[in-house]
Formats: sequence, C-alpha cells, structure tokens
Amino acid sequence: MDVSIGFNEFCEPSLEDALDSAASAGAKREIVVTPMMTPGGEHSEEDIPEAISSAKRRFEGVEFIYAWPFSIEDVVAFLTSQISRFQHSNI
Repeated sequence: MDVSIGFNEFCEPSLEDALDSAASAGAKREIVVTPMMTPGGEHSEEDIPEAISSAKRRFEGVEFIYAWPFSIEDVVAFLTSQISRFQHSNI
C-alpha cells in the first residue's frame, strides 16, 4: 500500500496535488483520511469533499473514498489507548 500526504493550507503538497499524483501514478482506488476526528470543521466537511469531487471529475477511472467521519466508538477507543499509554509512562 502506498501512502501520500496532502494538506489543505500552508504546506505542500496540497491535497489536490496528492490526489492527482497518486492517480497519475496509476492508483485505481484512493482512500482519503483526515486527522480530524469529529464532525464540525470546514476542512473536513467542505474542503476535503470538494477536493475529492474535483479529483473524481479529473480521474473518472479512479475510485475515491473519504473514510470519515470516524465512529464515536473508534474515537473513544483511540483516546482511551492514548490515556493508557501516558498513564503508564514516566513523562
């Protein structure tokens, strides 16, 4: 599995560039994941879906999947594992 990174603002490559690069390299399926865990943000609810829709128009043979939002159970499990990790550390 190849992994690409793209950003919405202030960093390169842009999300659009990352999507285009993977498609141009022959990807037939791209799964887009954001580090934003819960609904309510402009990037996760508007910007990323718009970038994916635009990429779908440019690359009709590529399947784009937006793996978001995460289920609340998955978010709780992740946060619980982080708490446990730090609870037992010497930080």
